[in-house]
Amino acid sequence: MMQAITLICRQLLGNDHVQGSRNKIEPAIQAMQDEPGINWSVAALASLCGYHPVHFTKLFKHEMGVTPKHFIIRERIKRAKLALLQGEKLELIAERFGFKSLHYFSYQFKQETGLTPTEFRMNGRFGEDG
Repeated sequence: MMQAITLICRQLLGNDHVQGSRNKIEPAIQAMQDEPGINWSVAALASLCGYHPVHFTKLFKHEMGVTPKHFIIRERIKRAKLALLQGEKLELIAERFGFKSLHYFSYQFKQETGLTPTEFRMNGRFGEDG
């Protein structure tokens, strides 16, 4: 029943393939950007868009080029960069943006930027993609 309602709503709203799949995943993108510190599950994000988690993940990866998990990590790192430049403590940044530990935050930060959070702060600048 819920799938039928979702399908009807999509058709009424005009969310078909002509508008592009970005519109179909926009509620999830918006949620992750608005609240990057939440531990979003794929099921919760898929539910926001009215999809099964497997289909949502495929659609998301096709449209964004990364998985939902990688997207949220990127969003968190973007915000962490600004917090670092504003002098916030690493522990508080890690906690605020949903990283399980300072070590995991530092690891993900280095994977994404090529620098540790401390190196980034010492350089005092954003990378090419901000």
